[in-house]
Amino acid sequence: MRKLTLFMLACCAMAASAQDVPVNREKYPDYVDPRTAYKPEPRLMKYVQVEGESQSRAVARAASDLPEYWNNADTKYFPPAFNQQGGSCGSASRIGYMFTHEINALRDLDASLPENQYPTHFVWLHTNTSDGKDQFVEFVGVPNVVHYGGRTYSELFGYQEESNNYFGWMTGYDKWMNAIGNRMMKPTSMPQSMETEAGRTAAKMWLYNHAGDTDFKAGGLIGLGVASGGQWYDIPKTAANDAAGVTGKYYVHRWGTQVDHAVTMVGWDDRIEFDLDGNGVAGELDKDEKGAWIIVNSWGNWCNDGFIYCPYKYAGPVSDPETGAMKGGYWWGELYHARKDFRPLRVIKLKMDYTHRSELFLQVGISTDLNATEPEAVSDMHHFRYAGDGNNGNTDPAPAIPMLGKWKNEWHEEPMEFCYDVTDFSNKFDTNKPLKYFFIINRKKATNTGYGNVYDASILDLEQDLDGIETPFDLGGEKFEITKEGNKLMISTIVYGKGYEPVNNLSYAEGTLSWDLPNKGSYQIVSYNIYKDGALAGNTTELSYAIEGGQEYGVSVLYADGTESAKATCASAVQKNNVAVAFENAGFTIPNVFASHYDECTIEFFIKPTMFLDWNNAAGPGWGTYMHHFNANGRFTCGWNTNARVTSDQAFTLNAWSHVALVFDNNKITMYKNGVVVGTATASGYSGLGGFGNLVFNSNSSNNSWQNAVYDEIRIWNHARTLQQIKGSTYTSFKRQEFYGDVLPQGLLAYYKGDTFQGEDGNYYMRDCVGGNHASIQAAGNPQVEDSPTLVNTPLKATLEANPVSDVYAGIPVALTATRSEGVNKMWWTIPSCGIVEKCVESPVVTFTEVGTHTATVYGLSYKGDTLSSEVKIEVLEPAALDPAFTMSAQVIPCSEHLSLVANQYIDACSYEWSLPGAEVETVYGAKAGATYVADGEYTVTLKMTTADGRTAESSQTVSVTAVAPLADFVVTDPVVLKETPVQLNSTSRYGATAYEWTLDGQAQKTTITPGNKEQVWVPKYPGKYNISLKASNAIGANTVTKERALIVTNDDSKNGLSFSREASRVTLTNVPATLNEFTVEFWANPTRFSTNCWGFGDSEETLLLKVGNYGEMSVCINGTVITSEIGYFIANEWNHYAIQRTSSGAIRFMRNGVLVKSYPAQYKGEITGIKKFAIGGVNTPVIGVIDEFRLWGKFITNVKDLCNQHMENPQEYVESSSLLAYYDFNQSGGDVIDRSGNGNTGVRTGFGPDGDAWGLSKGVFSLYFGEKLPNETVTAVEDVWQDEPVSAGRKGVYTLSGQYVGTTVKGLPAGMYIVDGKKVALK
Repeated sequence: MRKLTLFMLACCAMAASAQDVPVNREKYPDYVDPRTAYKPEPRLMKYVQVEGESQSRAVARAASDLPEYWNNADTKYFPPAFNQQGGSCGSASRIGYMFTHEINALRDLDASLPENQYPTHFVWLHTNTSDGKDQFVEFVGVPNVVHYGGRTYSELFGYQEESNNYFGWMTGYDKWMNAIGNRMMKPTSMPQSMETEAGRTAAKMWLYNHAGDTDFKAGGLIGLGVASGGQWYDIPKTAANDAAGVTGKYYVHRWGTQVDHAVTMVGWDDRIEFDLDGNGVAGELDKDEKGAWIIVNSWGNWCNDGFIYCPYKYAGPVSDPETGAMKGGYWWGELYHARKDFRPLRVIKLKMDYTHRSELFLQVGISTDLNATEPEAVSDMHHFRYAGDGNNGNTDPAPAIPMLGKWKNEWHEEPMEFCYDVTDFSNKFDTNKPLKYFFIINRKKATNTGYGNVYDASILDLEQDLDGIETPFDLGGEKFEITKEGNKLMISTIVYGKGYEPVNNLSYAEGTLSWDLPNKGSYQIVSYNIYKDGALAGNTTELSYAIEGGQEYGVSVLYADGTESAKATCASAVQKNNVAVAFENAGFTIPNVFASHYDECTIEFFIKPTMFLDWNNAAGPGWGTYMHHFNANGRFTCGWNTNARVTSDQAFTLNAWSHVALVFDNNKITMYKNGVVVGTATASGYSGLGGFGNLVFNSNSSNNSWQNAVYDEIRIWNHARTLQQIKGSTYTSFKRQEFYGDVLPQGLLAYYKGDTFQGEDGNYYMRDCVGGNHASIQAAGNPQVEDSPTLVNTPLKATLEANPVSDVYAGIPVALTATRSEGVNKMWWTIPSCGIVEKCVESPVVTFTEVGTHTATVYGLSYKGDTLSSEVKIEVLEPAALDPAFTMSAQVIPCSEHLSLVANQYIDACSYEWSLPGAEVETVYGAKAGATYVADGEYTVTLKMTTADGRTAESSQTVSVTAVAPLADFVVTDPVVLKETPVQLNSTSRYGATAYEWTLDGQAQKTTITPGNKEQVWVPKYPGKYNISLKASNAIGANTVTKERALIVTNDDSKNGLSFSREASRVTLTNVPATLNEFTVEFWANPTRFSTNCWGFGDSEETLLLKVGNYGEMSVCINGTVITSEIGYFIANEWNHYAIQRTSSGAIRFMRNGVLVKSYPAQYKGEITGIKKFAIGGVNTPVIGVIDEFRLWGKFITNVKDLCNQHMENPQEYVESSSLLAYYDFNQSGGDVIDRSGNGNTGVRTGFGPDGDAWGLSKGVFSLYFGEKLPNETVTAVEDVWQDEPVSAGRKGVYTLSGQYVGTTVKGLPAGMYIVDGKKVALK
């Protein structure tokens, strides 16, 4: 038996992770144990366990839907295996493979192209910083290989390792914007280990189709950590292994003894048999000797061309060197999930420098108070958190390394240009309203030695304007100096809202939703969408809607431009219930509740523990931020860190309800049990709670931290609750109070009463009665149970008082508020001068139209049924004069450069209309706008403001647009078309092109269109592959860009082809002659890639077999002899026609696209005998790609060129005359392949996936041209044709611009634009 053993180069110190997995951190510094770091993947939970169904039955049901073999590396979405650079295995696996595959499988892109691959070192170089792979994929993004300059090292920013503290940082707005768009969700883990059948089935569901996620075109991948110093043996020879084509390939016999390497799981093969115990019998099921995972490595052509099989039995990170048993458990696996439907909407754009980069910790803050000097909430800018010294920012003093570091032997002290996405952070606020943004520069305390400058800073708003509208920060001058003084520096700016106002004063009563008009804005209202429990339930133009049966209701405004406003929401009255949620080895996540930081807050809940273990029933991100958990002795611990925590001084009771309240009051924690203080802690260095987003009640098994308890009445408050509030009484006894009704107590951030619902994604959620932050449940099925502590109405006193308001102006909306105690559970308002009578809302938004004194009265109802009221007098003042002045981003701009415009004054209920004559869009609405001018000149920009009461004001400025030579570029809207079909060519040239010249150079003819149009339509007459050039010019100069093979024109519609997506996919002809002399095998092929033996046609090397090798060379094997074409005969990733022929003399001819490439004299001249089958593909010679128009002839045909460029019209005529044995055009959607020759030579399909998956369009087939090269032609883009003018001789027809044929004459057609004989004409 052949054996290959890999020894690591050195022995290194070992660190232990959870479950005692030995990890070599020096070799694999960014190793993460998915069991402790990530929550289980929710999509897989439902496949592993199903409510009301045994786990074994659920596993069997899920497994029955799976094929016995699947390999994502066979798809176009998986990149070529590669060799990592340095110790970057973690990034090679997670970014080079997983991230790349996820993005491409979602976007249906080809991973063999550099623009669809993602580099390892953009992430890897930050290993020794506070941000690693997880933060980069979720928050920063990853640029593609083209933008970064390499798949591993960057040719642009340096050839360095993570240990080089001066490694280069990427600069360039375009590069950072590219990165921002490529993002993942937070990584998740497998819900069970791969030791069990349930865990294996879950892994296969993910690998096969992302557990049923149809948005992806392929399955997911699984990231693993392994001990690389293992032993790789040959797969034994058995009938099953021979049939699978794996005999002799490498498999894992042993892993090493320390986790020091990352690999990636891409598929599985249930067919493979192993003899793991060495008893000479392979495939013993009781010994787990059948089936293997397929794993890709990042060591080039290691083992099986970069891949290896790992038996299911050895699916763990570390092996016992003697027995082979898994040490530290089996794999759980790390999962990536590409972020869907994402584009950045708000971005901070910066240009800055700094001399000691690792001193910097950059943040963005937001406040709704436009006069604030501190932000309400802050978000870290990952990548820029004391990074760039190679020591997690701990080198003191910080080394003198500029932001851009060093590359090409030069220190780069120039300013760094970069962007960072703040979309998610912004969306935590109402972006329809103005927000104040802060750019925060934190620096290390006491040891700052660096200095620098901010030269440009702005918030780029891309939501309504894809070019972005920039709102600059106030730098206080030409630049903002980052001096040596001060550890926290801030600059700020106010970004105006979108202006798509939501409805006001939404309420629900007696089966009817009612609302008031939105505040006046710049956009026309069309109608209102109505939602019930999150789903669209109707649409109306009225201000009310009858609806019942829901828990939550919403109303949004549909504006004339198609934009939908944010939903205003309300709920039917919260009801009392007698349910709770019970968890057994499971958990739940409360989303976003701690996105902001609170100096004071309270977490309280009722809990009935069903098990006491150290660390169980744990919640929070962990020590260093926040954590609480039970202990084996029944006591409860909570706190910020191990040196700042408190443990209850009494134990809780198993299987009995207890109330827990955790009160955070700045740097003090007070813990209550059933209204009694059971512990306190005071800490220095910690205060309040928050800033970490989700509050996770753990669901993973690490340290037994998952939930084993029943929960009810979970409440989170934004203030420190008093003893009286917690007890629900002024007396000594503890009251188990609950809240319900139309309004809930003020200060509640989240409130869960134990009731659940099933979301549209099929998962269960705990309903939040306050803010819609429904808690996702990580458990099998629905945890809701009929169980609850005995609860009472809150006995606290009911009080209600309307709050005074000031600075109220006529015509300007104002929100009225009232302060109430917890004893009030219903409210309504009456405001006569605003037409509001008994409106059931908490805080009405009203507009007073007249100056003077007005009265508003708020009413309330207590739990006891008592009515309360409070009146407030409101003084309404004259509004301030309108100021229509505005700021332009520049007074002088080049042609086609985007101009940002921002009003200087923002007023609620005011419309903003920008008049921009000469711009690409001449009228824009909103308090900020953008404009692009394509021609030079002086242009007037005018802003008109109109208030709700009809007051108007306007002002104008002039922008000077200067001419520069264009930068040519273009897109072809449909790059593959049938001849005589109009093609749309669109110039995307920048800088004010005024003239366009298009050149389309094909095999038949070169056509130049001059003068051309910016949006040019051209009708190709001849098939072929066309290089397209665009020369864009203006008075200043010209620029030309050429794109090769930019257009493919076909001679015929090929319709469908057959995709061989699996190694085992095969089509076997029903009938084949046992003896052949001459033959012709012809087909169209689009290979994805090549391997050692692929693209097989025929039987075997001993009879007849055609196959392709690693470099596109084709071998013809006849009766043991082999004739091989030149390298590159087969071409990957494009459609070409191939014909392989044997003449009567035995000569072999290789043709491509109807042209003889090379002919070889006979090596064997006799007949080909003993042919037992003729197959296309199969495990030994898989077809990797798509095939179309396959024809098998029993003779050498001389008219390949005449036949290959279109469908065979009457194939039956060729059966006798030319010995046509089979003809497959693949124009079907399922079943075995139909033989169009009439011979009944059906192609039997085996090894394919679901029936319809294999068939798809084969655009690009029949794209050959065999005629002579015609003289070049020059045409003009536009002709004026009068309606009564006949179509000139030679014209083939008239088409609309959309390609619809309308006849041979323009007579009788309405005036407009048409295509006549390939020219765009204006019919008058």
